[in-house]
Amino acid sequence: NAQTAMAKVELAKSQQEKDWATSLRKNNIEAETLRQGYTGANTQMGEVIDDIDRLMAHPGFNSLFGPNGMITPVPGTDAADAKAAYDQLIGRLTLSEVRRLSDMGVKLNPMSNLDLDTIKASATGANKAMSDTAARDTFTRIRGRLDTARTTMGDNYNRMSSLYGPQQTQQSQQAPQQATIVRTGRDASGRKVVQYSDGRIEYGD
Repeated sequence: NAQTAMAKVELAKSQQEKDWATSLRKNNIEAETLRQGYTGANTQMGEVIDDIDRLMAHPGFNSLFGPNGMITPVPGTDAADAKAAYDQLIGRLTLSEVRRLSDMGVKLNPMSNLDLDTIKASATGANKAMSDTAARDTFTRIRGRLDTARTTMGDNYNRMSSLYGPQQTQQSQQAPQQATIVRTGRDASGRKVVQYSDGRIEYGD
């Protein structure tokens, strides 16, 4: 009868709305997880790159390496300030720290194992016994690896985030519209006829 047909339509509508809401929530969660991973890794990689740039531009950089690097700098001097910046940077370039940065954006494949190994070897080799020229080359090489990883991560993020599309909320986007019953009756043979708002006509007993 018409009531049964209407109940079926309402049940289908309710289930479709639930499925839509579930899919919407999943899409938003995945998109937000991707965004947070990218934002965190991108920001912190950028901070490490800035630290490298500041260290290499520091007036006390050259005094950190070669014969001068074996001497404890006098507090308050450019050499002492440069040493503090150097120690902080080396701490951020340990394998565990760089791997943590990579893991933050793991879905975006920012760094390969080769990248991680290269950064580890370079950071370990950046000791004060080397010349300032060799040290500068080493930090430039590390910076290049991080910069490339950051670019790769950004490209992958743009590509993957476009698959999700703009994040939506149930309030900002209506669920698909369901056809409603606009008329019921019986045809000449006595069969139940149900007409829907989308133009469909169904027959019942």
